Amino acid sequence: MRTDVHFEVVDVGVPADLVAQLGPFMLNKTSAVATRPPTLEEFETAITWVKDVERASPFWFGDLLRLADGPFGEMASQGMDATVQH
Repeated sequence: MRTDVHFEVVDVGVPADLVAQLGPFMLNKTSAVATRPPTLEEFETAITWVKDVERASPFWFGDLLRLADGPFGEMASQGMDATVQH
């Protein structure tokens, strides 16, 4: 085990752009911070979760668009066009 690694714990409160909290990790739109020093298992769990979300998000996005199309039709696709960042 490496002992020369410095880990900075950040006291951020609850960020306004918080997307998810997984164990000691707070994940916002542009960064991840730790609220305490994480264990190796917590790191592994967080990395696995982030990889799963990355793989799944295009499918979720497509499914949400399809689901919105039925009840909202053109209105939904126009609203999505306005919010999607290219």
